[in-house]
Amino acid sequence: MVKLSIDYYEAMGIQNQKGFTLVEIVIVIAVIGILATVSMFGFSRVQADSRDSERASSTAVIVEGLERYYEKNGEYPSCSKMTASASVVGQTLGIDPKNLQAPSSSNANSMICTDITTSTTQDVYAYVGDGTAVCSTGAVCTLYTVKYKEESTGQIKSVPSRRVAVTAIITGTSTLSNVSTAASSVNLSWTAAANAVSYVVETSKSNTFPEGSSTTQTSFTSTTGSVTGLLPVTPYYFRIQATGANGTKGGWSNIVSATTASIAAPAISNSSSPIGAGATLYITPSDGANAYIVQRARDAAFTNSLVTLPTSTSTTVVDDPTWGFNYYYRAKAINTINGQESGYGPSRIVTVPRP
Repeated sequence: MVKLSIDYYEAMGIQNQKGFTLVEIVIVIAVIGILATVSMFGFSRVQADSRDSERASSTAVIVEGLERYYEKNGEYPSCSKMTASASVVGQTLGIDPKNLQAPSSSNANSMICTDITTSTTQDVYAYVGDGTAVCSTGAVCTLYTVKYKEESTGQIKSVPSRRVAVTAIITGTSTLSNVSTAASSVNLSWTAAANAVSYVVETSKSNTFPEGSSTTQTSFTSTTGSVTGLLPVTPYYFRIQATGANGTKGGWSNIVSATTASIAAPAISNSSSPIGAGATLYITPSDGANAYIVQRARDAAFTNSLVTLPTSTSTTVVDDPTWGFNYYYRAKAINTINGQESGYGPSRIVTVPRP
């Protein structure tokens, strides 16, 4: 090959090429940045799709475990069972506990018992039960829906239960009885109804139990309970109804009546009288009372210089009598709602020193 001399190139008018201009460099950098951004976005999308596949796979495993649980027990586990430790839930469902951890979660068990929406930011698996208390905190759910949020689309994916559990029907009714009565409460007991998981005690001032504020309901899970917040020296009527796991209810029991006790006379449990600070009295609370009346006198018979202090809703009463004398104090309890009151309790002597 014949080498051409530099003079030949110069003779032909061919000059050495110059380097890139600043504009060309900026354009190249911009193109590289765009390509990098596109590549990063594509890579992030691939990662999100991978995590979504993991969520879908784990959800399928969890659902299969739930259906096997149903085949064995005739019911689905409660929310409290599904939110136990990962090892316990894995054993309950017969699955690998690793399936309970969502891809972007640090919790070994990512199951929660509250519903999720598209605005949910946590990576969780929602176990949404049948809405009953026994499903949330008890032992059994009659149905469920497992949900998770798809990362790549933001959509909520739902897998419902394949069956609706048939819970045993409540048979028989409870027999209610009154155990003891206080000024603001009545203690009751009742016999268990077959297949019941909870009981509702209905309280009313009428034996017809009309709807409205005069009739209230209190729930219990055992066969004894105390109905509180009652007025003293007031007749009440009670009846009870059993509730099954799926919300079915049994018949009402017999009606029991009881009259609450009267308010007991309170004692002045303690007192103090620092120099120049009057007298401070501490009253022992009386069941059924919401206020107290205190009297002061110069003698134990409460005839000399008798003074009735203003009604107090507190069990701490402050008085400021004349310094340098001994005073006798006594208190009685009242209920301002229905006007019931006790007698005066034992007196207490207080010495008010002179400054």
